[in-house]
Amino acid sequence: MIKYKFIAHAYDLEIKETMNRGIKVFENLRISNNPNKVSEIFHPLFREAIGSLEYDCLLSGPYYYAEGEVKDDSLFDEKSECEFLDSFMKKAQLVNSFLWLVKDNSVRVEKGYMQLETGREVKFSSNGRSVMFYNLKGDRDSLLFNIEELKLSEVFYNKYFGQTVDISGLNDKADSFKEIPVYESSRIERAFYLLQTARAQNYLPERISIFTSLLETLISTGNTDVTHKLRERIAWLLGESYEEREEIFNDMGVIYGIRSQHVHNSTVPKGTRTPEKLILNAGKLENYARRVLGKVLIEEKIGNLYRENDRGKYDDERLEKFFKSLCLGKIYMKKNF
Repeated sequence: MIKYKFIAHAYDLEIKETMNRGIKVFENLRISNNPNKVSEIFHPLFREAIGSLEYDCLLSGPYYYAEGEVKDDSLFDEKSECEFLDSFMKKAQLVNSFLWLVKDNSVRVEKGYMQLETGREVKFSSNGRSVMFYNLKGDRDSLLFNIEELKLSEVFYNKYFGQTVDISGLNDKADSFKEIPVYESSRIERAFYLLQTARAQNYLPERISIFTSLLETLISTGNTDVTHKLRERIAWLLGESYEEREEIFNDMGVIYGIRSQHVHNSTVPKGTRTPEKLILNAGKLENYARRVLGKVLIEEKIGNLYRENDRGKYDDERLEKFFKSLCLGKIYMKKNF
């Protein structure tokens, strides 16, 4: 039996309250900002192993951490150890995406550490993430989250990932490091891939393009009239009044024009070339993406349309029927997110 301890500093995350054990975000991964907890759970040699600068960074603010046990002694193999650590880095990165669903931020992890311990020996390892997130304005700024906002991470996780996707594999080494094959990924999983890609981009036309693709992944059910359907479906999904739906419809028209010009031409439309207008439209787009993705995760009737059916298949026909009924007024969406 091997005891493991994982930790990674959460850059640009600010928490006023001092926590002890911290908040569980999902499975056994927690967020804390208590510096005493680090020295409490890690071996006395941990600081020397990672260096005083890195250790002091961990103590300087919030961090993700996990502790537990696994049965397989082969984790002391260098490759398996690295992959095991990386699996926790991916979980922390997923939490960063959940925090973006709460509000725009640049929260990220850059380096993580793993301690493996048996009765005979202790071993330390580290691994880094190359994806660095930016906020909407292309900056990296510290942002304050309260306890209730942090707790939403577990809500988002349990609504979809906790029920349908096993990303842990902590007790079975054979399943510990499996990647979700891209060709088998659901719309929601692909949306989260695109979300991480978009947040790593500080060039706004490209960021707008990727966020538009994220919405297409969630909303589009065919390759005809894509622009119109995207505008119409998002308007009906999010808008509570005619005026609000018209605003969303018009906004998405401008935004899709930026995306199309950026992808297919050498520049963005003339009317949106100033930084102020690009930031304005990018902000609207990301807000719509946040609300759509939030609805899909939180509202069960919609979320079920994105799950596998009884035959283990993703059913685009059900999704198409839902949006048709929505846009023709057969069903009405309440504003729950």
